Amino acid sequence: MSEYIVRISGVDKSFGNKRVIEGCSLDIEEGEFITILGPSGCGKTTLLRIVAGFERNDCGWVEIAGEVMGDTPPYKRPVNMVFQRYSLFPHLNVYENIAFGLRLKRMSEDRICKKVKAALDLVRLPGFENRNVTTLSGGESQRVALARALVNEPRVLLLDEPLAALDLKIRKAMQEELKHIHAELANTFLYVTHDQEEAMVMSDRIVVMSAGRIKQIGTPFDIYYEPNCLFSGQFVGESNILEGKTVELGDETVCVDVQGALVWGRPRQSIGMNESVSMLIRPEVIVTRKVGSGVMRENKLKGTLTDVTLIGGLVRYQIATDNGLTIRASEHAEDPDQLLQKGQQVTACWFVRDTLVFIE
Repeated sequence: MSEYIVRISGVDKSFGNKRVIEGCSLDIEEGEFITILGPSGCGKTTLLRIVAGFERNDCGWVEIAGEVMGDTPPYKRPVNMVFQRYSLFPHLNVYENIAFGLRLKRMSEDRICKKVKAALDLVRLPGFENRNVTTLSGGESQRVALARALVNEPRVLLLDEPLAALDLKIRKAMQEELKHIHAELANTFLYVTHDQEEAMVMSDRIVVMSAGRIKQIGTPFDIYYEPNCLFSGQFVGESNILEGKTVELGDETVCVDVQGALVWGRPRQSIGMNESVSMLIRPEVIVTRKVGSGVMRENKLKGTLTDVTLIGGLVRYQIATDNGLTIRASEHAEDPDQLLQKGQQVTACWFVRDTLVFIE
């Protein structure tokens, strides 16, 4: 038997002349929380539906719990799916919505009752058995949909942007609930979202997709701090992108002419001389100080503050550099009285190791 609970190998899928999935391969260990992250239309939901059996792949194969699924219909796969639109039955109360799948399995009423109550306790909705689903809030509806999927004890729970319709506060609370449920059950969760914060908060590993292809698979830390391509770096988190040509090669570093300024960085690909490159720098690695303050960093650009925004404990600076660039920096506002002011002449400084260079 395979050591992985889910294996996706070389999967392609087209709708007519449009290819939406191309050569996707992914191995998932039992108990992992895996998130497929990407923009709308990148193929992430189609890939999830292929695993569920709602779509058939054109080539490649999907294996679940050691068995190649092939033509196995959705109801015979050891998975359950939670949809973005909760798809609760409006004519049934909460209890009957959750019990629906168990009744199809012809379980005894005593066992159904125990399992429904346990599922409601798990999603923190005890006592909701007789509630009309049309009276539930968005967050409560999502919990009922989750309980309906979990009560069948799937080996793999598939979640297709289940929090997208919720407001920010409820969405954040549900993120914590999903983490709690995953930790308690130790089931495998395969989650789809275009929300990078959701992916970063909940996942063991993230699968970044673009235009039907998997661009990178890694931990949230790897995806954020060590993106393997410019797309991953730009899609996940905020970033400054500087473009220029390489003018000098060092030991595991390259020097780039960026509109007349020399900036050193760490290449993420094999890069030669006089190549057009993009440099990615996260705003939080940049230190912004008054000109002449003597801050020690390898890379430095002088300029003028054009915007200062205080957001909670963070201050965000926007700098128009002397060579015509726009750079954003994000720092902790430890003393609001010491904030730099709009119009001040400043130096933006950061380390070479925090500057990632890509050919794209």
